[in-house]
Amino acid sequence: MISFLKNKLKKITYETESHYERLKVLTKLMADALNLSEKEKKELELLSEFHDIGKIGISKNILQKEGKLNREEWENIKRHSEIGYYIAKEIKNASIIDELILIHHERWGGDGYPGLYKNEEIPLVARIFALADAYDMMVNDRPFKSRMTKAAALEETREQSGRQFDPKLAEIFISLMQKEEQLA
Repeated sequence: MISFLKNKLKKITYETESHYERLKVLTKLMADALNLSEKEKKELELLSEFHDIGKIGISKNILQKEGKLNREEWENIKRHSEIGYYIAKEIKNASIIDELILIHHERWGGDGYPGLYKNEEIPLVARIFALADAYDMMVNDRPFKSRMTKAAALEETREQSGRQFDPKLAEIFISLMQKEEQLA
């Protein structure tokens, strides 16, 4: 069932296996830097793999649209986290992260979706994941948006600190990415 859903998702979205693998690497870096528990590390790994599983319930026309989404299309896209929540509840391997899938687009300032949490109410794992996911999307090409340089993506992360991202975690993430860049 999991393989079927993931294969279907690959066919209708621009998400790739490499996106999921990059997320695993980014979240592991943060998890190690923060000395997270094994449980939290496993949640991050699963969230990296299943966060967008709900997109299988969104129209292919919307998911593959190359231009800017209109308001109705955007509202439709935002439903993917709720759809993913219900799917994950039914999948044995993913049920431990069902609520994390639901809230993986919450924002530190409270203007994310579905709009249940803000600031430290957002579980730590979801706050870490939000940083990694946003960064990965910024530094990789998307059909509807060209990638940013890593420096520009880190600057955007800095600018969104306290609004989109947990400011303390954003600072740690930026520092880790700068160190990684120096080692490359």
